[in-house]
Amino acid sequence: MDERYSINATDFNSLLAQVKSRNVDAVLVAGHESEILNFVRQAKSLAVAPKMYSFTVGVQSEVFRKALGKDADYAFGMTAWLPSADLKDSWFGDATQFASAFKAKFNYDPDYHAASGAAGVEALVKAVEDAGSIDPVKVRDALSKVDFDSLYGRIAFNENGQIDLPQTVIQVQDSKLVAIQGIHGKIAAPKYPMPGWEPADASRKRSAGRLKRTFCTHTSTSGNCLRPVSGRTSIADRAFCRTSYADVASFGVSVLILIVRAL
Repeated sequence: MDERYSINATDFNSLLAQVKSRNVDAVLVAGHESEILNFVRQAKSLAVAPKMYSFTVGVQSEVFRKALGKDADYAFGMTAWLPSADLKDSWFGDATQFASAFKAKFNYDPDYHAASGAAGVEALVKAVEDAGSIDPVKVRDALSKVDFDSLYGRIAFNENGQIDLPQTVIQVQDSKLVAIQGIHGKIAAPKYPMPGWEPADASRKRSAGRLKRTFCTHTSTSGNCLRPVSGRTSIADRAFCRTSYADVASFGVSVLILIVRAL
């Protein structure tokens, strides 16, 4: 089956009912984090447990994994970036050093959003240096020609203004992100098939006494939640519902300031 849903959808009951009635083995979902969070939670409530779930986004994010807890286990995804010492960088040394610096500042592990944001700042700085000017046209032309290694991988734009990076298959195993398959083959053993969902009673007992939090996919620069999954948020929620977007912007500005000072 091949079904579509609208952007920012919150009700997947009908779609999940079809998945269950057709006894589907594998479910592949392309969407935004808020949608996939709702999808997973409703799948559990309806006891829809195929052998495999895979999502285009969410799995890569520590915030997403924490929001789902054990319910994120067995989920597959893909990513263009994982912190590796093999990804050398002129400013940070390598991707692992970048990841350490990011976590020290924001207290959570970066995903590809953070890495691509930092690499974007590096590309802009290199373009300004190559152009010898901050004239927009000259910087644009220089940016189209940059070709360098970064913490995110090789940065070189094609005729469509895109970079081409290999993807790695990932999976959540015991609440941790595990690389499964890369361009050179198998990295680790996948956990398959997915077992049935943990009973709701056990889940409630484990989370008893914890503050209920709303997950948010977008925040303002001041940190206020703009799009919580539940449609509302409290003051207590706002600190938790920050995602990497505002942090990436802040971190990118910090990197840019440090680079400019070094010039």
